[in-house]
Amino acid sequence: MAMVAIMVGAAFVMLMPAMNQSATPPVKKEPAYAQAPPGAREVTYSISHMGEAYMKDSSDKDGARGVCNSTPGLNTWWEKRKALYSDTIVHNAFPYVIAYQGESGANGYGGTGKDPVYHLPYGTYSFYRFAFDAKNLSQSNLATGPDKDPLFLPILGKLSDDGGNVQINWHLTYFTDADVAAMLAGTSYVNSYYGVSPSVFNFGGLFVNEGWYLEHSGKMVFDRNAAKKFLNLGLATDLRTQFLTNNTALNLSWGNHYLSDGGPDALYDIKACYDSSINTGPVNQVNYYLKLEPENSTQDVLTVRMWGYSWGFEYLLMRYLDVQGLITTFQPSIEEWFFNATIGSNLADIQSRSTAVYHMQTWKDGNAWIPSWLIEPQHADYNDYVGASYPDPPYWFSRFAYYSAYSGYVPLRQQWMPGTNAPNNPGTSDAYWATPTAWDLALYEKLTVKLSDVPFLGYDVYNGTVSDIFPKNGGGNDLKAAELNTHKVWGELVLGHGYPSELYSTTYYDPLTKTITINGPKVWVQNRNTPDFPDLNLTGTPQLMLDVSKVSQYNLTMLEPGPYTNGLTYHLVVTAKNITGATVTDWTGTVNLAPSAGITLGATLHKYIVGDSGVWTVTIVFTTAGSKTITSTDSILPLDLVYVLTFDTLIPEFPSILIPVMMGAAMIVVFIRRMDKKREN
Repeated sequence: MAMVAIMVGAAFVMLMPAMNQSATPPVKKEPAYAQAPPGAREVTYSISHMGEAYMKDSSDKDGARGVCNSTPGLNTWWEKRKALYSDTIVHNAFPYVIAYQGESGANGYGGTGKDPVYHLPYGTYSFYRFAFDAKNLSQSNLATGPDKDPLFLPILGKLSDDGGNVQINWHLTYFTDADVAAMLAGTSYVNSYYGVSPSVFNFGGLFVNEGWYLEHSGKMVFDRNAAKKFLNLGLATDLRTQFLTNNTALNLSWGNHYLSDGGPDALYDIKACYDSSINTGPVNQVNYYLKLEPENSTQDVLTVRMWGYSWGFEYLLMRYLDVQGLITTFQPSIEEWFFNATIGSNLADIQSRSTAVYHMQTWKDGNAWIPSWLIEPQHADYNDYVGASYPDPPYWFSRFAYYSAYSGYVPLRQQWMPGTNAPNNPGTSDAYWATPTAWDLALYEKLTVKLSDVPFLGYDVYNGTVSDIFPKNGGGNDLKAAELNTHKVWGELVLGHGYPSELYSTTYYDPLTKTITINGPKVWVQNRNTPDFPDLNLTGTPQLMLDVSKVSQYNLTMLEPGPYTNGLTYHLVVTAKNITGATVTDWTGTVNLAPSAGITLGATLHKYIVGDSGVWTVTIVFTTAGSKTITSTDSILPLDLVYVLTFDTLIPEFPSILIPVMMGAAMIVVFIRRMDKKREN
């Protein structure tokens, strides 16, 4: 026993590394999200499924009829847009990437404040899903009661009527080549189900399908009061009979309503965010076709299916939501949109699911030269058109007006688009290309952003040499796309440094689930364009910067096998690994090592050079017994790039003659402790 005591006292103890484990530090959470009491307004926004795009299925069967299916890919409207608008496919696989010259064709650059005035030559974008669930909305107009207009539907009866209850289930997307061919041939479900004659379509000359024709389909359910207010049907007789009698007139009224709302100089004219007002052809018109669904209709309840097409209804719907305070400060262009609403006399619930484009933009991290994807709040307006009949003081004046580059002053914004050429290389200041906003969240509002957890593509910021002109007259720019792809980077999508800096913290970000969560109420300090234009936002707030990191972790292993003896020198191998587990041999980032007590390292920081081939070895000495850890993090991205190596104490193997002695000692200690415990009792 004396010998055992001497050996233990001399710390003749060995260490063995436990199983390597990748982990992150404890996550500091926001206070629990306050659940809205019954009947209170509640809105949850979400951004997810980054980089994904899917093919449209227009076959005449349940689950199809225009809905994008589970087949990944870019639809043919992108080729149409290339021909006439210069949209160019940059990466035709996950993550899907397109590029185009995104400035409004109506914007000029004759400002006198600073000369010359440059503009962003093009943007490079990927896709994501944007959704919101809004409950118990009680804005003054978002209901069907007397003198209330929910905007989504025409009021063909009287505004003063109580409109009862209406259910809306809509789907919006664009025409493919196959859609147009089938409609012209009379073989589309549009022809067979809605009775639309091929002769009504005018896809010739200036009105060719150029990738922006939108089809708007779905159904609506009206009770008697709703049928009276919105369809001008009487209360006394069978609603089905009345609808069939008035079907043709209803079709015309439906299209005229949307034209009167979003057409030239109308109250909700979409020109400032679409470069043209809503229409479909040689004369101002919007085409809609309604059809009774008899199997789900009764004399008191109508279920009506609807199909229509236009240039621009998706932006008119965005205008409606803007008025109702749902996406006032966050308005991406949308490729496919599922829109559902349940509207009563006093309240409404709305659910929206959409695929966003022209918004998630290639950029660089705010703190380092790391390729990133930028998502920031912005309004859809991107030209400063103000129509003759806009109200004064303006409500539907263009949000872009204050940011335009040709109104006698020239506010500028720094840009970091990869591949732009001189004189506006990345890092220079250009005229604004969008209307940045601040996305504050009210009480019982919430935003979640889910980052992709599979290998993702980004683009290094570089000065381009190939022409960066994406001409508005079409044809695309395949050479610039090819140049961009020589600068692509694969890695893990992680949280980068946007604005404000407080975003980069575990207050909002959980690196284990790769989710940003922002709970309302939240009012952001806006990023102002000071000192020249202090009333303008320099960027959207919060500015979400999503970095593409070539390295996902600094893997820690011991060069020598254990067990390890205190006081001796061993070697720790620190290897830069990507998301697939492969070593990143050209890595030049910096690793930080944080050892727990009882470990001495030869260095705790190392900046990799190309000659390291992604591997660095450092000396390690154990000085005490007990459980220990070493944590590796990245100097710039410490939240996501975390690895923890754990060491556990092992009792050394003494000669067998000592084992009984040690066991006896242990039993004596246990016995004494038990006796003490009994005496205490």
